[in-house]
Amino acid sequence: MNIILTGGTRGIGYDTTMYLLESGHNLAINYINNDAIAEDIKNKFPNNFIYIKGSITDDFANKKLVDTALYTFGSIDCLINNAGISLFGLMTNNSKEDINKSINTNIIGTINITQLAIPHLLNSQGQIINISSIWGHKGASCETIYAMTKGAINQMTTSLARELGPSGVRVNTISPGLINTHMNDDLELKDFIEEIPLKRMGEGIEIARLIQFLLNSTYINGTNIIIDGGYAI
Repeated sequence: MNIILTGGTRGIGYDTTMYLLESGHNLAINYINNDAIAEDIKNKFPNNFIYIKGSITDDFANKKLVDTALYTFGSIDCLINNAGISLFGLMTNNSKEDINKSINTNIIGTINITQLAIPHLLNSQGQIINISSIWGHKGASCETIYAMTKGAINQMTTSLARELGPSGVRVNTISPGLINTHMNDDLELKDFIEEIPLKRMGEGIEIARLIQFLLNSTYINGTNIIIDGGYAI
């Protein structure tokens, strides 16, 4: 498949990038800061990997990513909306700058690149996979803005699934729980892990495998798949 993945050089995005490339897919990603990582991936997969440096808040970078993927691969079969940022702290302490940055990245940027990709997904009868969060499902103290943005992504999924389904385009969400990524490096996680029935964090590769499952599942549409070790039970 010919796939666009946003935020492909760190965390879940990096693990998904490597897994999809190793599985033989063609992949176009964007990223912001990790030049060396992007170049290293390109050296390993010179024939089926392209990268564009730029944030999904940048309209020009979004268009370049979609146009380059289409020109290089000939079609776009899937858009994986993975790029996003977290925001910790009491809502009353979140600055307007940080709130706006979260909304612009997690919601507006996702909307913008999705709008660009949809005409090509209609042509291929492809799919959109949105990476949300368990907090978009449950809500989270001290992550109110982040949870709100992910809740918006969940609603975008169900609405677009209804809107695009008649044209053969599927839209689904994956909502990870606590995953072993750098996003959680500064958090005290012992008590959190104790609340997870499996008593461990998830790994990025487990999200990547679920993405691969959705790529091959032709009758799943409008679904939010929670992958959290049982935390939301």
